[in-house]
Amino acid sequence: MIIMQKGSLIASAVAAALGSGAAFATVPTVAPNAVVYAGGSSTEANSVTAAACRLLTNVDIYTESSSGASSNSFRVIYGDLKAATGGLAAGSHVLFVYRDTGGGYANGAVPQSVAGGTLQYPQQSAILSTSDVLTSRGQGTACTTANGGLPTYTYTLGTVNNAQQPDWGSTDVEVPIFQGALNNPNYPSATVTVGAADLVYDVVFGVAVTQSLYNLKTNFSKAEVTGILDGFYTDWSQLYGDNNQPLPAGGIILIDRNVGSSIKTVSNLYFLGFPTLGANFLAPESQLYGYTGALTLSQTLQDVSDTSVTAQATDLENANASGLLAITILSEDTPPYLNQKVAGTNSFDFVKLNGTAADTGTTGDNINGASASSYVNAIKGNYDFFYQVNFNYRPSFYNSGSNNAALAKAILQTFQSNTLPGVASNLAFPLAAPGTLADPDRNPAIGPGVTLDSRSGNSEAILQPVLNASGALPTGGDPLVLKKPK
Repeated sequence: MIIMQKGSLIASAVAAALGSGAAFATVPTVAPNAVVYAGGSSTEANSVTAAACRLLTNVDIYTESSSGASSNSFRVIYGDLKAATGGLAAGSHVLFVYRDTGGGYANGAVPQSVAGGTLQYPQQSAILSTSDVLTSRGQGTACTTANGGLPTYTYTLGTVNNAQQPDWGSTDVEVPIFQGALNNPNYPSATVTVGAADLVYDVVFGVAVTQSLYNLKTNFSKAEVTGILDGFYTDWSQLYGDNNQPLPAGGIILIDRNVGSSIKTVSNLYFLGFPTLGANFLAPESQLYGYTGALTLSQTLQDVSDTSVTAQATDLENANASGLLAITILSEDTPPYLNQKVAGTNSFDFVKLNGTAADTGTTGDNINGASASSYVNAIKGNYDFFYQVNFNYRPSFYNSGSNNAALAKAILQTFQSNTLPGVASNLAFPLAAPGTLADPDRNPAIGPGVTLDSRSGNSEAILQPVLNASGALPTGGDPLVLKKPK
């Protein structure tokens, strides 16, 4: 990655802005007119980017990673409003800081409870600093297809001690699901009650395995995944590959998530029956035996505790580079093609569940491919591993009439739009959110990217048809052209 010299930061940014016809460059030395703090699941970070790209122009993404890689902890987005919002005029500079490290419960639920709460963020002076470095991707390009939502500036994180009450939060499922020692990191404290919540889009989840494992086994039964998550299976030789022969011997590496993570909560719900099955649920391996810590590059039994989807993808990359067989539950907004340790070769792939993937797996419609996915099997209900995201907020803030409340309403409206998913809008990320679908709960008309079935806001419910599916199947053309930035 080419990094420009710090001394050329301002001149280069201004030149880039003038060359693109922009009236003003929203470089780090320009003070924001509004700062939005939010928090939630790392699964929603790409959706936050997609929504911000709808509302802003001349957009930059900041990362604390000196290499220019996406952050494990904060999605920091800076740009100019396309249209007047609240008391903010078009062109106003808006800084979004979305915290996603540690899971949806702590970030997206607790601060939006009746009692309220704060989260720790980087200091604004640390994010917008003269010492920031412009990456080779160029100022104001974060929302271009060529960039693909990757960072355009690096900054020095410093001490994360900026306590702020976030304007809104997101969780992959409704907050009451985060209960007990399995899902609530504050247990035995009771699960918090948020002030209010609204339903938005669906997130498609999958089972991802290292390429080393995918070469041997491309399909898992739901029972097999359950047996791995609850610690029943401890060695890969206890499972059979696609050739109907036992897999090579070696301890199972589970790239897991921390308690309170939305993904951890979703996997407990879908595979282990918690809390749906009451006393009949199966406890996860991490609850029974504890996490083993950080990933060790050896084929030994491990239950790794990661704190974000970015960390999960990185661990899969590193495990595969060492030829290890590893597995994780991952949202499909993290496509393998954009998370390769070696360019041109996937580090991990999503497997089929009970013989069915989220898409057809054919050229141009393959989550594991280099182009796109229609998620057609999720739309039709043949693949049911998806849940509806909750947008959590405090009514006292949301109805306050402030500029930030107007921005929160704009974000919610964008989240609920049936064009947010790429398959609905024929737009690539970052202008549309990968791994998402529009739920008929909020989009009652048949259309591209709208699922035929819904849980209607109850994640413990069985999917049921909502739309009259007698007409043409609403799959449309595939817009998620997953390209790496040049």
